[in-house]
Amino acid sequence: MPHSEAMDSGSSAPAARGMRPEDVDSVAHVLTQAFAPPPGANPLGPRTLVSNHLAARWQEQCAGAWVVDAPGFGPVGAGFAVIEPNVGWIGGLGVHPAYRGLGVGRALTTAALEFLDDAGCAMVGLEASPNDGVALGAYARQGLRPVDVTLRLRASAAALATVGVAAELEVRPPPETGKLDGLQRGLGGSRTAPTSGPEASDATCRESGEHRVALCAAAAPLSDAAFVAVGPGACLVCDPEAAPVGEVLEARTGYMGRDGHSVAAACRGLGRLAAARKLRYVELDLAVGSGAALSEVLRLGFETVARTVRLARPASAYRLATGDGLEAGRWSL
Repeated sequence: MPHSEAMDSGSSAPAARGMRPEDVDSVAHVLTQAFAPPPGANPLGPRTLVSNHLAARWQEQCAGAWVVDAPGFGPVGAGFAVIEPNVGWIGGLGVHPAYRGLGVGRALTTAALEFLDDAGCAMVGLEASPNDGVALGAYARQGLRPVDVTLRLRASAAALATVGVAAELEVRPPPETGKLDGLQRGLGGSRTAPTSGPEASDATCRESGEHRVALCAAAAPLSDAAFVAVGPGACLVCDPEAAPVGEVLEARTGYMGRDGHSVAAACRGLGRLAAARKLRYVELDLAVGSGAALSEVLRLGFETVARTVRLARPASAYRLATGDGLEAGRWSL
């Protein structure tokens, strides 16, 4: 894909426009090229293919979606915005390699940030490659500051399912997008937590965590195969169709207890769910700041297949976790 004369040096700055359904094929191609790993990278790394179906789902379900056109060639960059209860984030932002350095990414980021600011988001964020110094510098000029490094972790479902004690994870349908009553039904309805006794704190934390996960899940693009897995110390929204290879059970968003035993049991439970669905891998994202819980996950055989820098504006508002729950999930495509 050659450079367009209209986007060469000295031309007017690129402008973002709203993404349309007819852009989906081009966006899928552009993002596949944008996210392709470098030669020699881990073959189990982040997505090497963005399907038309995935691009269409993000375009339909996200709060906002934009592209930048090169005259005569259509979209050469794309980005999406998702609005959760406590944060608005930019995901799936990518520029075709032939059009980098021309302001395409800046135009997409500016459009998304203005949209999220207008929506009243108190905090906005995104994830970027730690090796992309140009992009990190551009984000810094827009007020986004690094707040953590997120590891994308993957383990064999069969290995997780057969070793150690696994949590019994109840599978529930995902919440209905945008409907609070649907969110409550999707997590099994409203329950009354104990108000006294040794179980009061844990029950209250779990109820609060499940409700928070429901609200986040309602905002994030999910496939028809997505479900909520709830068990002791865990509430995770999983999507078997999130990964391009169709062999991965991805924990898209949610929380786990910080206790190492709870984390290990929840991961093994995910392994059993994945194996039952004939999926080869379990995948989740955890921040480096997760501490001892991350160490426990690595001891289970999870391998790091990608690293991203998480940035937020304002950085001071960023919270790694709510209550006693450990956040699992990502702000990217």
